[in-house]
This record gives sequence, C-alpha cells and structure tokens, in this order.
Amino acid sequence: MQVTSVTDVKELIRYRRAGVSQRAAAEALGLSRNTVANYERELAKRGWLDGSQPMPDERAIEQMLKERCAPGAHLLSKLEPHQGWVESQLKLNVSISKIHRELNKTLKVGCAYSAVWGYVQQLKGPEALDVTVRVETAPGEEAQVDFGYGGWMYDPLTKKQRKSWAFVMTLSYSRHAFVKFVFDQSTATWLRLHREGFEYFGGVPGRIKLDNLKAAIIRASMDDPQVQRAYRELAEHYGFLISPCRVRTPQHKGKVEAGVKYVKGDFLSGTDYSRADHHIGQANIDAREWTLKTAGLRIHGTTRWQPVVEFERVERTALRQLPEMPYEIAVWTCAKLHRDGHIVLGGSYYSGPARFVGQILDVRVTDKAVQLYAGHERIATHTRLQTRGQRLTEAAHLPEFKVLGLTTRPILREQAAHIGPYTALIVGELLDSAPIDKHGVAQRLIGLASKHDKATLERGCKRAFECGDTSSATVRNMIMLITSGKVALIEQAAVAAGMQAATFARGIEELAPAEILDACRTIEPQWMRDRMNAQIAQTLEGERA
Repeated sequence: MQVTSVTDVKELIRYRRAGVSQRAAAEALGLSRNTVANYERELAKRGWLDGSQPMPDERAIEQMLKERCAPGAHLLSKLEPHQGWVESQLKLNVSISKIHRELNKTLKVGCAYSAVWGYVQQLKGPEALDVTVRVETAPGEEAQVDFGYGGWMYDPLTKKQRKSWAFVMTLSYSRHAFVKFVFDQSTATWLRLHREGFEYFGGVPGRIKLDNLKAAIIRASMDDPQVQRAYRELAEHYGFLISPCRVRTPQHKGKVEAGVKYVKGDFLSGTDYSRADHHIGQANIDAREWTLKTAGLRIHGTTRWQPVVEFERVERTALRQLPEMPYEIAVWTCAKLHRDGHIVLGGSYYSGPARFVGQILDVRVTDKAVQLYAGHERIATHTRLQTRGQRLTEAAHLPEFKVLGLTTRPILREQAAHIGPYTALIVGELLDSAPIDKHGVAQRLIGLASKHDKATLERGCKRAFECGDTSSATVRNMIMLITSGKVALIEQAAVAAGMQAATFARGIEELAPAEILDACRTIEPQWMRDRMNAQIAQTLEGERA
C-alpha cells in the first residue's frame, strides 16, 4: 500500500463525498485503486464518508494514519513469521528499503514501506530514534564525500583478496550519487576520485563538505583547517570551496553518511565480489548501473523525488563547468636532500641544488614529474623515474669542482665546440691521445673557461696551436700572457714586421722587445727559447728552399 499524507486523505474524503468514483479519485490523487479501496474501508468505519457529517480535522486524520502505519495486529500477522529473517538482515546492516523490497518480491508478504519501517523501529526499540535537523541546499551548491568499508574484494592486479572501500560523492540537493570501490584511501586516490566524480556529474558543485580525513585535512580545526597542498590545488583547479566538518560530527554530512549506509545496506548486501571471476572491476560496473537504475530512480525517503530525474531536471545545469584540462594528480610529500645532493623518492634518486643539502624539502609528485620546493620556491624539476635505483642528476645542482669529474667524453667535445674551433681541436687531440688517458687533462682545460672566460681560452688555444705546441701547459702559459696584457706586444710586433705572429723569419731579438723576452723567460724560459729557436730555424730553412 502506498504511503499517503493527511492532505491526500482529506482529498480522498472530499472526492468520494462528491460522488467521484474510486478509479477517478485514484487517478486524480496519483494513488493506486487498491490504496484508495483500503483507505475507503477505514474511512467508512469512522463515518467520514457521510456527507451529512462534518469533515474530520487534520489531527484526527493524522492519528488514523499513525494507527494504520503502526505495526499493529494486522501487520504483526504478516511480519511476525519473518521476524527472525528481518532481525538477521538488520544485523547485516541491510537497509530497510531492501528489506521491504525482499519481503514483497521474494517472500511475497505484500506490505508498505512505512509499515516495514515502523516494524523495524519497534524491533530496535525507542532508543534507536534520534532527532535531526534537515539542512537543505540550492541546486549545485554542495556535494558531500566520504569513504565506507566495502568488505573483501578480489584484486585482478595482485590476484589476491583485499579490503575495499566505497567512495561516495552525494549531491546535497538532488541526492544523486557517484559510487566507486577502491583498495586504499591514499591522497592520490582521494584526488582521483574527486576528478572522476566531477566528470561523472558533468560539472562541479560550489563546495565539498567532508569529514576530517587525513588525506584532506592535516589538522582538524573549524577556525583554520590546514588543508593539504594537493587538495587545495585540486580545489583551486576546479573552483570549489573546501568545507570540513567539525571534529566528531559526522551527522553534519548526513546526506553522504546516509548514502554510504545505503550503498552498504542495499547494493553490497547479499553480493560477493571476492572471486577472480567477480572482482572489484565488476563491482564498479554494477555500482554504476545500480546508482542510475535503482538508487537513482527510487523515491527518496526525504525529498520524495527520484534523484536522477531531479538531477537531470534541475541540478545538472546548476553545476559549475568543468575546466578545459582535467586536474593532473599531484601528491605532496617531504624529503631530505642528503649529502650526495639527492633526495630519495620511491627508491629512486633526484638531485637538488647543493646549497640545500641537509634541509627537508617539499616535493610535488605527479605521474610524469618530480618537483622540489624550498618553501614556496621551486628549486628543481625532474622527469619521474619508473624504476627503483635509477638516478637523475643535474650538473648545475653540484659544486663546480665536482661537476668536471662527472663529464663524459662526448659532453667534453660538445662543450669545447661551443667555446671555439681551436679549443675543440686541442681537446679532441687530448681525448684521442694514447696510450695515456688524458680525459682529466681535457676536463681541467675546459675548466679554464669558467676561471677566465670562453674568449680568453679560445685565444690561448689558438696561440698554442700556432706555436705548434698544443699541450695544456702551453695553453695555460698563453692564457697567462693574455691576461697580463703582454701577449698583445708580441702580436703587435709581428704585425709591424708584416708577418703572422707565429711565423719567425728573423731572429727573435729582431721581432720582440727586450721586455717581452724577459717576460717569456720568466714564465717558461727554456721552453720558450727552445720553441722559438726551432720555429726560427724552420722558417730560415723554408726561405733558403
């Protein structure tokens, strides 16, 4: 029998007193003919259908409805044989709606929901009743979120049974809900489920009311809740406000609390998703269909409408639009920058600037990137490694005197080429030398560019090459002459003689002033004399030829 209101009963009395048939009265009031017939018998007993009598007042009608809905003798005769079964379902936390559905569908009892509700309250006792205050919200204004234990389910990835959790996001106005089962309540999962919930609804509510979950709230406080940076980023991306409940007041998000209880009592009761052929993936498929066709199309006990129908009619268009790009799941954590200049994250190593060694850094982790922060300053960005034990090191993060020892031969050749052709030529000779490995010599030679500058190093290499000695010692001596300003006198004297600086057709005394020779002897006397003499001899021999 359908549940009716005082107004419906008054209208039924008025219709029947006016001579309207049962069929027409049932159609006008939206009731079944059986319901009208059942109420009519009760109304006739009380003499309320007699038009000569005054209309009953609302209190009398309300009392009549309470008596009919109370589990009296007529109801006990139907439900008493099933008391044990009802009590067993209550122990399993099965919802009253599902008990009512199974009583009528499977056990063929034939009773109203209100009758079953009253019978259950009688079994629970008066202490089960509680006084609540309903808080209504406008369409699109709020959603409530929570986790509920979902029992053991089979994980196809690990091929094991694991504890599952039901994530429920309920729109406070329409009561339409998003339900998904997961195996953890981590921050990454919490963020991903929000994103999937918004995509499921096709929009974003104005605020999210939540319990003080560790995944979202660091320190529970109504005055200054310290929301994790990741959840704040999610809220900023989608444009919703975060509204945490006060500590130990789950009733302040009663809509989702009731939704979680409904999922556990109606959807999960009597189901088994702990088998390899009936796993958590199937549970989520079934939950989506159940949300749309069972939970979404039921007459909600509080709003008295169908959640999905009301959502499509009013609330969908009231939600905020989704941003063009979905939120990239980012989790924040902390890590110490160790003495080797790296943090350890997931068994992999990522470098940070050496000046932060020993400090605890904030780390933002996505599927693709790892970012290091010192306070609000981003100090490093790396591609996220997928294999444990791998290491990512940026040379710029290390002290300069440490960097050279890590430079490979191809990198040295590339660095030399950027400095200039003569530097590239001399570094190439050093790297190709055998049997002595001169990799370190080449590193130190390129290091002169940071000590002086690239132009000075290239000029020193050019002078050494023109003198026919490309050793690193010669390059260093040439750089010393260049930085002291004395090599310019040699070059000027060579130009004045109409010759290249490295070509000596006359004696050195004719080409260089005495002070230049003194400077050369001071720097490398024997080497300079030998090299100069050899060059002069070679030049004179060429002239004779």
